[in-house]
Amino acid sequence: GKFDYGKLESTILFAILDEISRRYDVVHLDLPTMWFPWVDNLLLGSDRILVTGTYNIPSVKRLATKMHYLGSLNISADRVAAVINHTEVRLFGGGVVRRSDVISALPGVKVLFVRRDDKAALEATNAGRAIAQSGGGRGLKKDVKQVGEWMDIAQQDRTSAGLKTAA
Repeated sequence: GKFDYGKLESTILFAILDEISRRYDVVHLDLPTMWFPWVDNLLLGSDRILVTGTYNIPSVKRLATKMHYLGSLNISADRVAAVINHTEVRLFGGGVVRRSDVISALPGVKVLFVRRDDKAALEATNAGRAIAQSGGGRGLKKDVKQVGEWMDIAQQDRTSAGLKTAA
């Protein structure tokens, strides 16, 4: 059957996360598209929040709405980034959505673009490897690396403070 996130008992979830965070330095949570009331506590307790979307107008509008919501929770902008997946990379532009349009639609938000590279993704999938371990996709690897580096800042800050990270 299908899992109903709306019926998730938050006290059980947070007890499990507390145990996990005692063991691991970084905890990555992939949340459902629809945010339930218990998600607020997860977001408030996170060192870094990546909100993902794709490179199209409806997705960027949804991202803007989620960023506004995070702001209403008083979550500091330096803890939040938008990752725009499937970014079109063209030599002379010409796409419907431009990077500058995305950035202006998400003011005050760190925006990270991850290019669309179907060939590199298919090659990695067929080889059973992560994209970072595959032969091609140099630009895609660079984009994914920038996301990891942004996340690492929280890890470094917490490590220097002697704390563990939940991301």
